[in-house]
Amino acid sequence: MLHTICQGAAFVSATLAAALWAMAARAKVEAGEPGAFRIETSSDGSAKFSYDGLDLRATLEKQGKWNSYAAAVTAVSVALQAASLYIAF
Repeated sequence: MLHTICQGAAFVSATLAAALWAMAARAKVEAGEPGAFRIETSSDGSAKFSYDGLDLRATLEKQGKWNSYAAAVTAVSVALQAASLYIAF
């Protein structure tokens, strides 16, 4: 019984991880009109990079957030699969 519960929970968490990684792959932050690669500097010396209408730094931060969620859920899935195997023996 517990073995089946662990397997079901591992399946659910693995499916959730796949969905989170799909969200990470599709995450984008718009920077304006589409165009070539641009670098804009501000008065404080920081730079804003954009390519094809996307803010590169903000897009990478957003994708990183979704990737970290997916990695955490994957860790739970792996732990549940290991527990399921342990219980089965």
